[in-house]
Amino acid sequence: MLWMLRCAIIGSGLLLWQSGAATAGDVTFVITTFLVLQGYLRDIGQHVRNLQRAVNDMEELVALDDQKLGIEDKPGAGPMAVKAGAIDFDHVDFHYGAHLKPLYRDLDVHIRPGEKVGLVGHSGSGKTTFVKLIQRLHDVRGGRIVIDGVDIRDVQQASLRRQIAIVQQEPILFHRSLAENIAYGRPGADAGADRGSGEARQRA
Repeated sequence: MLWMLRCAIIGSGLLLWQSGAATAGDVTFVITTFLVLQGYLRDIGQHVRNLQRAVNDMEELVALDDQKLGIEDKPGAGPMAVKAGAIDFDHVDFHYGAHLKPLYRDLDVHIRPGEKVGLVGHSGSGKTTFVKLIQRLHDVRGGRIVIDGVDIRDVQQASLRRQIAIVQQEPILFHRSLAENIAYGRPGADAGADRGSGEARQRA
């Protein structure tokens, strides 16, 4: 619409100048005034678009907040306290959604405290799922996952995940220091404090 209006004004000005009804100064004044107003109109359009986008984003956030949690804490679940960091997959069965073929069937894994374990396999073999199940981002279909003898379904999810440190393959850093990036989830953390529990989290 702005382009159409620009062409109409310039065309009308040139016709009036050609017919002698307007001077070159009149045409220049009209075109200059229109260009200034066009800038303001474009800014208003940008503000309206940004407002519409913000409203749409807010609607999505409200809808997301209304969604129920996929995994609920068990009533009376207590906090998780990792001491040694032993992890056991006890006859675990798991499959995603309506998939008929299980990803894990009767999986038994024992990771001793302080032991370093590497997961090797082709894409889709369940390496990432293994780590997600430890965080209880999904519930197992059969069997159980135990940390230091405690079934992770019997503890609060938030307290469980506070004991686990994840380093992403392609980390995204905020425009802050490395210390502030590391302490993002716990801004008040001190590098020398709580060393024992930090070692337990590393083992977990």
